[in-house]
Amino acid sequence: MAKKFLSFLGTNNYVACTYYYENQEVRNIRFVQEALVHLYCAQWAQEDKILIFVTPEANKKNWGNNGHGTDHIEGLGHRLHQLNLHCPIQQIPIPDGKSEKEIWDIFNIMCQQLDSNDEIILDITHALRSLPVLAMVVLQYMRVLKNITLNGIFYGAFEVLGFAQKVKEMPLEERRAPVFDLTAFARLADWSVAVDRFLAAGDAGPINELVKLEAIPVIKSGPSHNLRKKEAMIVKNLAKRLLDFTNAMSTCRGRSISECANSLYRALDECQEADLVPPLVPLLEKIRERTTGFSGSDEIRDGIRAAGWCLDHNLVQQAYTILHETGISFFLLKAEEASNGIHPLNVKKRNMVTGAASLLAQKKDSSEGCFPDDYEKLWQKLWKIIGENDENFRTMSLLEQHRNDLNYAGMNDGPIRADKFEEPVRQAIAWFEKTVNR
Repeated sequence: MAKKFLSFLGTNNYVACTYYYENQEVRNIRFVQEALVHLYCAQWAQEDKILIFVTPEANKKNWGNNGHGTDHIEGLGHRLHQLNLHCPIQQIPIPDGKSEKEIWDIFNIMCQQLDSNDEIILDITHALRSLPVLAMVVLQYMRVLKNITLNGIFYGAFEVLGFAQKVKEMPLEERRAPVFDLTAFARLADWSVAVDRFLAAGDAGPINELVKLEAIPVIKSGPSHNLRKKEAMIVKNLAKRLLDFTNAMSTCRGRSISECANSLYRALDECQEADLVPPLVPLLEKIRERTTGFSGSDEIRDGIRAAGWCLDHNLVQQAYTILHETGISFFLLKAEEASNGIHPLNVKKRNMVTGAASLLAQKKDSSEGCFPDDYEKLWQKLWKIIGENDENFRTMSLLEQHRNDLNYAGMNDGPIRADKFEEPVRQAIAWFEKTVNR
């Protein structure tokens, strides 16, 4: 793992100024790269690198000395070596990018300079035409391919001073150009991808990883970050609640779903009231939209909603398991109202629901159910409730058969085709929603 500074050298005859960022500044320099290296790379080690991508014209005019036909003008190569850094400085030749082939060549050259787990600082000040977009594509690509990390994107805003000729006429002490930290925009892109991953697949892992990268360092930092710590804690809590929620779904923790949904809603409310980066708020609202419909208190209705949520996120096996177990609880609770308090988590009693549904689906008699005498009264109640409507036992029997087929991984006689699972459980969800709300 190494730190690498990536920058593109331009061709203009740059004017000396002071570049500053927050309370730091580098005075009387022509090249923004010198300022950024001074600010962010001064303590780098031998394994780290300064990489300057240089076209033939930029090499002629600005890498070496006196490139614009004027004596005593130092080029960037000379200026960087004068800093006496511990890390190597490399000039990387690239084409001008005047054709699609040359753009692909630049892409490949940049990729070749990056290794697994590199930490990158990118300067886009003089990246003309398509190069800023290309650089971001390279970094996104290499983040997937080689797990690189983007630590910063910077832009030296010399143009705020005006045209170069006008700036030359200004006293040197008035030539102060800000350095813009654009890293937040890259982070916003990361959040967009992470939220999209949650919306599409119900996976909160990428959001949790972003929180580790951004919020937790702020929480652990010193007093200078106190104003941001509250927001960081709120986002960290949201990530934790999202992870709890999705874990409850993926592991079919039926008894935890209502509680997890409640906690998630509270965390989203906190985010709405916090002073977060404005573009992040609509992304969080998308999470709220996708997780609506949970009561937070009614385990039957929340179980049905959870099955639908799982199906929407391609968690088909979880949808079957959660809906089947929710159906068992539903019928036991109906029997409980007339049979002196049945606890719906009793395994033996839960098996009676599936047993009754199976026998009824096979058109067998209730006497074929084998249960101890003290369960006989409950058995008759369940037999009556489940048998009063064909859809009751047909739905429960189908859920059990399909769930078993999934759990057996198709290693059974007559396995169901993979594309035949979704529609039956979708219909069963709709039926339970209608039945429970009667």
